[in-house]
Amino acid sequence: LLPFLINLNVGTAVTGTKPSDEVIDNLIETGSSEQIFEKAIQGIGRGQIMATVEEIQERHDVVVDIEKKLLELQQIFADMAALVDAQGEILDNIESQVQNAVNHVQTGTEALRSAKSLQKKSRKCMMIAIIMLLIIAVIIVLSVLKPWAK
Repeated sequence: LLPFLINLNVGTAVTGTKPSDEVIDNLIETGSSEQIFEKAIQGIGRGQIMATVEEIQERHDVVVDIEKKLLELQQIFADMAALVDAQGEILDNIESQVQNAVNHVQTGTEALRSAKSLQKKSRKCMMIAIIMLLIIAVIIVLSVLKPWAK
């Protein structure tokens, strides 16, 4: 069908008229499009035909260039998709590391609270022990000196 459409465009350029849809359908069904183009070419000068052929070649070159650029664009999008995928993995890893850090901070906070509580209990026990030692020391000193016995 593509060669037929190219021939149809050439024929339109050569004859200067655009055929109707009915004529196009008829040409497709019968396959007689080449005969019409041959008759049109025979009726027109070679210079106009060459100009039309050059125009068609230029259009073809432009289409090939566009196709090449589209392939490059497709490659760029594929590369970007790969980069986004790789960055997604990196972001997942970062998220996991942040969650681990949060868990460690929470564990550390609990450990600090526990240590602070134990430190308070330890100080309290230390004070009680010091007071008891002082009382025992006073009792020993008083029992040795016996100031009331004189």
